[in-house]
Amino acid sequence: MTTDIRAFDSDLEIGEEAEKELKRIILAKDRTALVRKVDHIKNGYDLHLTHMIGSEAIEVRIEVKSLAGGYPTGVIEQWANDARTVRPHWMKMGDTDRLYFKNRKENMWYVYDAVEVANWIKEQPESNIRANNNCKDDSGWILKFNWEPSTNSGYNRSYRMPGFIRKFKGEQI
Repeated sequence: MTTDIRAFDSDLEIGEEAEKELKRIILAKDRTALVRKVDHIKNGYDLHLTHMIGSEAIEVRIEVKSLAGGYPTGVIEQWANDARTVRPHWMKMGDTDRLYFKNRKENMWYVYDAVEVANWIKEQPESNIRANNNCKDDSGWILKFNWEPSTNSGYNRSYRMPGFIRKFKGEQI
């Protein structure tokens, strides 16, 4: 049995579909909003949102993550390379305001404050979980996190990532 090796481009396509969906969701809720895709290499994030609150224009820089889901936890990169010398791009640039995670299995979006998440990632001990996404690119190291804060008895407090803002349902498929 052979295993298909994926390239970064495969994950990039999945991410871009999630970005398009999130843009449609935002515009459906606020027709006055301006959402534009930006060069994530230059900016460190994927979407730039401008919306009005009263007479004030508010800008929000959004990093979009699309995860397969199907597990009680999501994952986020702690290190972007095997050598543990490079932080995730959205963290290195330092301009990201919000992280939007799509749990594709459950068709749910989870929104987190990017600054709080970045600080949490820096405080965590070295992860022993290597990203295992069958990708030929240098996959790095990941941390598990609960999709949202919870008081359920089965909740693993060690996976509590701060900065949770809200969750919402994705588009109907």
